[in-house]
Amino acid sequence: DIRSQLSEDSKRFESIDSDFRELMKEAATEPKVADVCSVAGRRDLLLGMRERLELCQKSLNDYLDVKKKLFPRFYFVSSVALLDMLANGTNPSKITKYLGDCYDALADLRFVPLKEDDSRYRGGHHR
Repeated sequence: DIRSQLSEDSKRFESIDSDFRELMKEAATEPKVADVCSVAGRRDLLLGMRERLELCQKSLNDYLDVKKKLFPRFYFVSSVALLDMLANGTNPSKITKYLGDCYDALADLRFVPLKEDDSRYRGGHHR
């Protein structure tokens, strides 16, 4: 869902990641940090990466804000936790660790398939 909603930013991030990995490969071949840092154009490259990364971060924050407006209890979890919840939304066992942050009275939650061959669940256990 996140990649499809933020397709341009996903491509931008993949480009930054590729550029950074290439930079680190080059840096690993040079034992002197000063020599790695003083390569012509290196500063501009890093500044460009940072600018593009800030665009990705802004888009991601905007995306998370939309999700929080749709479900206000998401305001109680960190951005990292919310990303994990959204990424694993179809796998309930992976998001249970965050549910206590969303619901005060929730101590534990067990998921039981509705039918043996069904991917839908029912569950619940409260304090």
